[in-house]
Amino acid sequence: MTLLFIWAIATNAHPALRGPDEWRWVYAIPGQPARHLIGAVVVGLYAALALWWGGKLVAGAALAGAVSRRQLVGFLLFCFLSVPVIQVALLAGESPDVVEQLYFRAVSPGSSGFFSVGSIIDDPVDFLARYPELMPTFPVHPQRYPPGIPLLFYASRTPLAVGGVGETLGSYLRPYQCTDLTLMRISNGVMGTAVLQMLLPLFSALVVFPLFALARRTLGWETAVWAVALYPLVPSFALWAGRWDQFFPLLTVTAWYLLVVGLMERRRLVLLLSGVAIGLAVLLSFGLLFMLVPMGLWALLWLADQRRNWNWRQVIGCGLWFVAGLGLVWLVYELLPGPGLLTVWRVSMDFHLGLARSYWLWLGYHLYDFGIFLGLPLALLCLFAFVYALWTARRDLTPLPIAFGLGILLLDLSGTARGEVARVWIFLTPFAVMCAVWGMQRLTAARWPILLLAGLLVVQLLVFNAYLRVVSTGLIHITPPNGQAVSIPAGQGEQVQFGEHIALLAYAVTPAVIAPGEAITVHLLWQTAVRLDTPYTVFNHLVNERGELAAQQDGMPQADNWPTTCWRPGEPVADQYVIQTPPDLPPGAYQLFTGWYAPDSGVRLPVSAGGDAVVTGAVIISDQP
Repeated sequence: MTLLFIWAIATNAHPALRGPDEWRWVYAIPGQPARHLIGAVVVGLYAALALWWGGKLVAGAALAGAVSRRQLVGFLLFCFLSVPVIQVALLAGESPDVVEQLYFRAVSPGSSGFFSVGSIIDDPVDFLARYPELMPTFPVHPQRYPPGIPLLFYASRTPLAVGGVGETLGSYLRPYQCTDLTLMRISNGVMGTAVLQMLLPLFSALVVFPLFALARRTLGWETAVWAVALYPLVPSFALWAGRWDQFFPLLTVTAWYLLVVGLMERRRLVLLLSGVAIGLAVLLSFGLLFMLVPMGLWALLWLADQRRNWNWRQVIGCGLWFVAGLGLVWLVYELLPGPGLLTVWRVSMDFHLGLARSYWLWLGYHLYDFGIFLGLPLALLCLFAFVYALWTARRDLTPLPIAFGLGILLLDLSGTARGEVARVWIFLTPFAVMCAVWGMQRLTAARWPILLLAGLLVVQLLVFNAYLRVVSTGLIHITPPNGQAVSIPAGQGEQVQFGEHIALLAYAVTPAVIAPGEAITVHLLWQTAVRLDTPYTVFNHLVNERGELAAQQDGMPQADNWPTTCWRPGEPVADQYVIQTPPDLPPGAYQLFTGWYAPDSGVRLPVSAGGDAVVTGAVIISDQP
């Protein structure tokens, strides 16, 4: 079934496989299939090593009753470090410059938008106070989110400022989108904070540690080993590299693990931390508030199974500690200046629920979308685990598959989702993988099914990565514009320095004599010795003998296509401007002055020889035909 489905996706057998007419994932045939071999080799090698290492751990535990701490830590570190390696290898299938891709995903307003919001924060207190009124001005994704992620970008400025790290990073990243004037107006220090999102493949990989701990506590040692081994191969987790959705599983798994430890060991402080974890997670995404449903269901089921060892006073006390941790985060937010979190929630829901989507259509497609990007075999095994856990609940209760399954159904029935849940519900994928592996172990104790499961996940991940474009940034690789190179008439002009770094190597104005209404062309050859952080504007002013402006042409080099932020040190930049003279321009002698100014302030760059402009040519306006 999985192989047939993968074939249908690869051949685009029917568009409905990618979603309904209201919204669907983009299908695209890979432009350079050979690049995808990198991902295939890396993913295949990881799967082989993870299965071999996981098999040794499982066999060792079965024979000796336990494995050494060094073996376990080594396995977890291997899985952790493999996550960013796999995701980088998959990105290489689209473009060999993976840094550029991650940067695009961070700074693109359409793909993410959180960096765009975080970059405008000057005063975080004022930002929070005005957040609800600012939300309509944000890109589409931040409009639906609380202020946590933009504030993370702002907070990262301070540590990145140590040793000038942020400045260095910003200077390195700037050329990737040097023609985007909005980005170019951002300082290098702020630009460098984009690395926070670019490193999400590494940060999100930390999920393997609480995932193993939670699975081991709730579903057993073997389930924990295989869940950690398989999770890096889950398509929805691997394909959204560099997106904040990929980071959320770390928060949700950690919160649930703390809840499990707090209840099982009756540790009130741990329960408090579990509530704090959910509270902080909600400041990053309102959708993570849903975790209260499956976590609450699990707690109720587990307490019901342990009712002989608990009384109501103890249950209520533990619940209050969790609620106290949850409320502590929100209380701090409410004490800050400006509207509270509830006001932000209302504005967010106005945007989110305003998406016109058919309830009954998406009632099925949400589960379908979540399931296929989870991995079809994992989705089917997860469904089996839910049914099996319900069927055997009376004699042997396993709360987690039941709580997770009921939670997913309630979330789907609520109608609060609005499509694209393969991305939005990534925070639920670790629990689905745990349940799927546990369900597989209920079917058979043989080893070969885990090999088959991993193999199918590898194939599905590679096909999805090759044929589906799940992240679209709207940004393209910057290359020098074609057809803009011009030659400077021989023997005219001499080198002039503007500011500290821009040199005018040669210049000329042609023709030297024109009639009123005709055009003149200014030929310029520029060079810079260093990378420039400001997109300066060139001005060309035609001035009469009395110093009065007769005509002008301002703009950025090469018809606004190659601003100074794109210039490479030491590389000459040929430039030209066409100035149309007025038809009623009086005859006489005119001079052409050229210079630079900053686009925001209008302040001109000084010329090395004095003043703020240089005469680049003389023009005679003749009344003779």
